[in-house]
Parts: sequence; C-alpha cells; structure tokens
Amino acid sequence: MSIAQPQTQLLISDLLKTVERLGVIELNQFVSQVIELQINKMPASEPNDEVIESAMNGTLELLNINKNNNLFNLYPVIGCQKVICDFPTTLLQKAITAMGHYVNVVGQYKYKPGHPYPYYVNVAEIEIYPDENELPCLFDLQGIAPNASNGLSSEDFVREIRDEW
Repeated sequence: MSIAQPQTQLLISDLLKTVERLGVIELNQFVSQVIELQINKMPASEPNDEVIESAMNGTLELLNINKNNNLFNLYPVIGCQKVICDFPTTLLQKAITAMGHYVNVVGQYKYKPGHPYPYYVNVAEIEIYPDENELPCLFDLQGIAPNASNGLSSEDFVREIRDEW
C-alpha cells in the first residue's frame, strides 16, 4: 500500500491552465505585482556604492511603468546578466519605442563594492540602434567614393600609400 504524497512542485501545464482562466486585466495586475515584488527585493542603494557616469549597450526589455517607477531591464551582450534602469518620464516614449531593440543607455551607473558590473542606473539618455537588417552591408560601399584614388588604379594607389614597402 502506497501513501499518496502531496505535490510540492507546480507543473507548467497547471500554470498554463491558470493563466488561461485569467482575464487580460487580472493577468496584467498579476505581472505588475510580480515585477513590484522583484523590485522590492532589489538591494537598496548603500552609501558606499560607487556611482559612475557611463554608457552601456544591450537589449532593452521588461518595461515597467507605474505612478512610482519607470523601469526597464537592460540585458548587456557581455558582463552582468541585467541592469535595472530607472528613467525619467521625459524618456517614456523613447523607452517604449526601444523595447526589444539594441540600445545604448547613458546615465549614472551604480556598482556594489568589489563587483565589476553595475546593478542599477539612473538613465539620462537612450540611443536606439537600427536593426541589423537596416544596416548597410559591405557591398553597399561599392562605388561610394569613385574619385578616392585620384585616377590611379587600385594597385598604384595602395603602392603609393605603403611608401614602397
């Protein structure tokens, strides 16, 4: 005879069933509460934190806008896993436009003592980089400066630049 043990782990299928039952408004409120809970768990700024005016590139995701906070997460290509970014209301439209894009975030970065990567930034500026498919490729440079060699052939032009070495 086996004794039934209560399940201690929530199955993904159970979670999906619960989410299906929730309306859009309840789901948004639930997500907001989870985000606020995460923010409240964020370590408080301490007087010995180092503050540096800097910039960092990464992907802008998880936008959280409410009456008390305007936050998003910056996911850098290298370094830390994420940086929590606090931005002013004046940058709200730019932050919305930047969602899911590669950006450069300028501001005051906070570092914990002994840690090489920032954990928080007061954002001063957001620069949105164009998507990769919008950038020019090497073949787009062909013919961009037709008189760059002043009428010399490519070989003669390079020989002249190299000073005979």
